[in-house]
Amino acid sequence: MERLLVYLAKEWGVVSKAPSTFVILAVMMCTVAYLAARWLYKGIISNRDSEITLLKAQRDDYRDKLGGATPDQAKARIDDLETRIKAARQRQEPIWTPFIRVDASTSIPPNARSAKIQFKLWSDDNTIPLMIRIASDSDGKFMSEVTGPSGVVTQMIAETQAFYVSFSHPTVRSQGRGL
Repeated sequence: MERLLVYLAKEWGVVSKAPSTFVILAVMMCTVAYLAARWLYKGIISNRDSEITLLKAQRDDYRDKLGGATPDQAKARIDDLETRIKAARQRQEPIWTPFIRVDASTSIPPNARSAKIQFKLWSDDNTIPLMIRIASDSDGKFMSEVTGPSGVVTQMIAETQAFYVSFSHPTVRSQGRGL
């Protein structure tokens, strides 16, 4: 700062002999500096304005999609949905029904030692495993355990024109030859 003051003191004689030129040059330099700063900051301010507009639009869009819910309410709803999805994806363990006798006199010949048994299983609850046990007698001898919504099982027949079935859950429904 001292050097600047010393320099201005040395040059003051020149400035005092042409003050109007000095003032005009000083005003021009200040004007150029002002216009340059204004041009530079106009771009920055414009950019900030567009960012603010975008953020407001996103906020309003989120508010519309959330039905006016607060962030805490939205989080609670999302957490509830995640819990329900996890519960829906979890499979229940089988709760086997007792074996029931199936009269297959219309589909198995009287002297057959084995039969192909076709089945279809379904349940309204998608967490219940679709499984069936097909056996030769009520004690579960010569049993086949099959998983899936449908299939064909070759089963040994111990009782004439009959076999036994057990389902993985009491709500499992079935359809098939002899079921």
